[in-house]
Amino acid sequence: MLSYVFSLIVFAIAMSICGCASVPHQVKSSSQVTALITNVFSTDYAPKEFKERNSKWNLEAATDLLQRHLESSGTGPRSAFLEFFGSLKDLHSRPVFQKQNTVWLGFHVKRVGERYLIAWVDPVSPAKRLISVGDEIRQFDQKSVSQAIGEIQRQTRWFSTPAFEQSFAEWFLTFRSTSDFSEVPAVGRDVEIEIVKPGGNSGNRIVLQWINENEHPASERCPYWGKSKIGFLPALGSVVWKSPEGSVYSSYIFRHGGKDYGYIRFQTYDLSSQRRLQALSELDNTVSELNKRKVSSIVIDQTGNGGGNFVFGFALLSRLTDKKMRTPLQRYIIDGRKLVGFGDIKAIEEDIQQFAKVKTDAEASEMLARHPLFTDNLNFIRKDLASAKMFFNFMNYFVEEAKLNPSRHLTKPWHQVQEWIEPHPKVHYGGSIILLIDELNLSAAEFIASTLQDNHRAKLIGVTTAGAGGDQRAITMNLTCPNPSGVYQFNRCISPEDASSLKSMNLQGFTYTITLGERVSRDGKMKGPIENVGVFPDIPHALTERDIRANFRDYRKLILNSL
Repeated sequence: MLSYVFSLIVFAIAMSICGCASVPHQVKSSSQVTALITNVFSTDYAPKEFKERNSKWNLEAATDLLQRHLESSGTGPRSAFLEFFGSLKDLHSRPVFQKQNTVWLGFHVKRVGERYLIAWVDPVSPAKRLISVGDEIRQFDQKSVSQAIGEIQRQTRWFSTPAFEQSFAEWFLTFRSTSDFSEVPAVGRDVEIEIVKPGGNSGNRIVLQWINENEHPASERCPYWGKSKIGFLPALGSVVWKSPEGSVYSSYIFRHGGKDYGYIRFQTYDLSSQRRLQALSELDNTVSELNKRKVSSIVIDQTGNGGGNFVFGFALLSRLTDKKMRTPLQRYIIDGRKLVGFGDIKAIEEDIQQFAKVKTDAEASEMLARHPLFTDNLNFIRKDLASAKMFFNFMNYFVEEAKLNPSRHLTKPWHQVQEWIEPHPKVHYGGSIILLIDELNLSAAEFIASTLQDNHRAKLIGVTTAGAGGDQRAITMNLTCPNPSGVYQFNRCISPEDASSLKSMNLQGFTYTITLGERVSRDGKMKGPIENVGVFPDIPHALTERDIRANFRDYRKLILNSL
């Protein structure tokens, strides 16, 4: 569901008919994979000391346990890898399995107080005939729902902030994937649930069947799906203008109490290079419309946003501020002559020296137009002299830092690419902002939330975010050494032997965190990490019974009263 949630599977270890032929190879492969994981997490994992200090995590103990479980006939490799990565309590660090089998039941559940209510039913699901939004679920597969949720948390091992853990387990109650479970129910298998209709007391037992999600995906139809463009919140008033159909981000202007207000839905910051440019162009048009109609307040809805490219998120924010804003900071790893997650320091130094020679906008435009970073990941940044200087200053910090201290270390907090978000020179909005956040906001979505809050640009309404505070890279069996040519090597290559061992364990690879994000106030005072903490709302609101059963009445009232 989220941008950092990956397709995963590991098959259980099977003995050969003779009971011995595959074991030596299996043990050798498991040892090699454990050694690879140990190496990556000892050198390239930025939160290592943070996890040791705050979660009492220990790499040696965790990898020893992983190896014992991989060698054990009683523990499947999938369970062993899920347990190791779960011990990190790091939403950016997960195993990525080669294959995925996914089933679901065609509806979604949310906890309200101590009860569980059906929050959405797929209109094309067979479940539509038997259950409705607002029904209470008391039992699931002959267990209380609370008991089933607890078992899911122990199996999937997605750990961070409490609200995130609860919400993800609610999702997995009716959505099972071999990326997160050791095994999943078979397609067509019955599951019995007990429901109580609104206003009723006695339960009604019904039987549903697990559906093949690969053949009948929910995706955009589900407003609780992480990248749903529609979201779950109904219109906040009478709509007097809306963005064109097919826009990357939907937006509208609504009338309430005789005044006009705006609404923009940021469902993801994970877009292709062309979609990023489209989104910015469309946002320019939306902001122009807000300014033309003299809209004094807007609502930005990023509920369910699982992150993506946070520098792109900063570009969006440049259209939504009339004062410059300081961006969050990161701690990076320098290890010898390597900037972890970016590449060889010497190659980076040679590259940025070309930036130091640029003297005019025309020269900068020509250079950035052919630079690989600015034609892909950063294709939305203006190609001018200011951008060239900004990038030089960003990367040159690491070059100088490596000269002073070449040993492995976490740097002091430093921004990523840009220190400040300047108001866009052509179009920007200066009215007040309400930002809707929830427990499924991760990574880039949390950087955006903290930027708006720490610069006093927006009031945040909702639930504490997930606590995924850093940047991510991947080890994959498809990237073997030597790396392809190019200065910036974002993902670390591995040996062909390591790739073969990953394949034998049915692992595509794994992801891990290469920076440690830290919040900073507009005047430069450090405010602590995001990892496992999240961003707290200014005005807390968890979904209520009336939200689920009465078209989000409480939520809408709170938002409108806060404008």
